[in-house]
Amino acid sequence: APYNPTHALFMASRCLYILVVRLDLPAAEAVAQATQWLDAIHANAVKARVLLVGTHADKLDGGAGFFTLNSTIAERGQAALTHVYTRLERYLENRRLRLRDEAKRLRAAMDELRAGDDADAAADGCPQLQRDIDDVEAAARATAVLDPARVAVSSTTG
Repeated sequence: APYNPTHALFMASRCLYILVVRLDLPAAEAVAQATQWLDAIHANAVKARVLLVGTHADKLDGGAGFFTLNSTIAERGQAALTHVYTRLERYLENRRLRLRDEAKRLRAAMDELRAGDDADAAADGCPQLQRDIDDVEAAARATAVLDPARVAVSSTTG
């Protein structure tokens, strides 16, 4: 999409983002598309809240195994959206864990640098390592948040 680079210009931290997911897509495709937007939101809007909205619930046919064919459209949509939500939450938690692990690795490198014999290397490297640690820890804290109370379902027919 040629306009994707400009989206960052319009993203702010103190906003509620509505992330629309097509429930009639295969779950892996829906999650992949949603994670792209979560990454963009995370990169440009610190601690943003994300409202996950599922559409095309009336197009669900039961093949995904989340519900029975006797289910109402709302029940089908909610089941499919809950599945997508769970996968997105897992994705975000894994990101937080990776960032925390990276911060630990950087702290260990700084401790090793400080414990070394080269005082000049420690003086030169420690401030930059500390900035890197601060940046990684801030990114872990700022990861976008999906609010489970804000899961909604709509259908293409209204």
